[in-house]
Amino acid sequence: MYDAADTANALTPADLRELPGWLAEAYPQLLAHPRLTARLEVYEALWQLVQVFHFGRGSGVHDPWAHLRVLLDSTNSWARLG
Repeated sequence: MYDAADTANALTPADLRELPGWLAEAYPQLLAHPRLTARLEVYEALWQLVQVFHFGRGSGVHDPWAHLRVLLDSTNSWARLG
């Protein structure tokens, strides 16, 4: 069960470092899409739209409005990750 107050057992970036490789190996079709960047941008936009219902404007780190603005203003936000 998730407990936000339990920082001793919180995930860190190091805990998730191997996740992309595992996902690519377990589900290669997900990342083999010919327009992967566009696909990831759609997934990101959908996720942020769902978050709009949970977090309001200016809600700090979890501000989905700000994330959507960056996604809409960028011509290729996912390419920066590669």
